[in-house]
Amino acid sequence: MKILSALPSLILPLDKGEMSRALSEVEGSRDRGGHGQKVAGFTLIETLVTLSISAIILIVLSAVFSTYFKTYGKKAASTNISELKRSILTGILDDLRFSSSLEVNSNKISFSKANSAIKYEYKSGKVKKTINKYSNYLSEAGQINNLAFAKVKYNLINVVVDPLSAEVAIRNE
Repeated sequence: MKILSALPSLILPLDKGEMSRALSEVEGSRDRGGHGQKVAGFTLIETLVTLSISAIILIVLSAVFSTYFKTYGKKAASTNISELKRSILTGILDDLRFSSSLEVNSNKISFSKANSAIKYEYKSGKVKKTINKYSNYLSEAGQINNLAFAKVKYNLINVVVDPLSAEVAIRNE
């Protein structure tokens, strides 16, 4: 009000309605309904723009998180398969180290160890271990693509589990 009253009278004179509109623009409040009621708040357009921007940000963030979790899942599965391959190779090498009476084929090996007949074989895309008459699968179908055995020397066996390869010296033979 002080601002408007200080203006020189050379400026166009304002009537009472124009003066209240000018004041509401200066003070930042809105005259709703033209009745001189000043109500502070957001307009519908401001609310819709804010909601639209928030929705766009949420969509972008959800896409980023979705990609992150998919990548994490693939890496975790790959790590689990690599760990399974190492575990199978280590188990075979440990069993072979103190074995006797070996029978080696390309994807099957049979031997004796501590009064037990043990056999490893690659069958239907799975690694199968048999001790005496009891057998179990060490992998699921498709987890291991190759299991191979080769007798390098009379007491040296080469074992290949997918890309992993190791040789073990048989101590009892």
